[in-house]
Amino acid sequence: MKKILYIAETTDNNLPQLFFEKFQKHCLFKFIILNDDSLDLTKLDQKYDLIFLRNAYRPHLFKKKIQTIIKKLSTNDSPIIDGVESWENYVQHLDKWYHYQILGEEFFPFSTKSRLVAFKQIDQYVAKKPRSSRSKGVYIDLDNKKVYKGCMFQKKIDIDKEMRIIYCNDQVLEKGVYKRSKKTDQTRVKVQEAFSLDEKLIRYTQAIMSKYKKSLNFSSKNLFGLDIALDKKGDLFLIEINRSPIVQTYYDKTKINVFEKLFI
Repeated sequence: MKKILYIAETTDNNLPQLFFEKFQKHCLFKFIILNDDSLDLTKLDQKYDLIFLRNAYRPHLFKKKIQTIIKKLSTNDSPIIDGVESWENYVQHLDKWYHYQILGEEFFPFSTKSRLVAFKQIDQYVAKKPRSSRSKGVYIDLDNKKVYKGCMFQKKIDIDKEMRIIYCNDQVLEKGVYKRSKKTDQTRVKVQEAFSLDEKLIRYTQAIMSKYKKSLNFSSKNLFGLDIALDKKGDLFLIEINRSPIVQTYYDKTKINVFEKLFI
């Protein structure tokens, strides 16, 4: 039976169905929950078959805890999914501007942090927070040319379809899901249906992750969700890379259990 340590900000919808029901015969799980007041560091002294340190949604609220965990993990020889080695490395996986600097316009739409560039044609850009890749809460004052601190501007593209692709253990999974990309206060991004990836999309995703891996040097045990858009001209664009994708809805649509590929 495999022994696995799962570290996350909170328990979430992935856990009941995808962990306990499917894996209780194969795996023994221990948990460290960042949102808990108590932090049982003795769990980090034990040896595991795998350790999964998921990205926190609000990492800077738990910075000291995460730094302590990473420091303790550096003395533990257990394999860590994605191979997070430092707070800087942990944050780099979250930073979409850092991703753009690595991958550039070969994959992303043109992006900039320069207000001088973006404000000349502001109607052609979307403003995003580099960590969350979301525009909610970004305030732009056109008259005084002021904007949310640290904001990045990304050239708008005429999206025909937006897709979530899963990359697991250095492999592009054969199924993806279409997403409805419009976000409002009432509706979050919703998964519409599953589809089979064609060769063009597989090669495009492999090219992204090959270049990404050279910069971040993550391990062969890994999990990433890529949001890729197909524009109305038929061109592909990377929207974002997510190191800790929510896989419950992916499982619901595709019946592919990503955690089974990771843990069993």
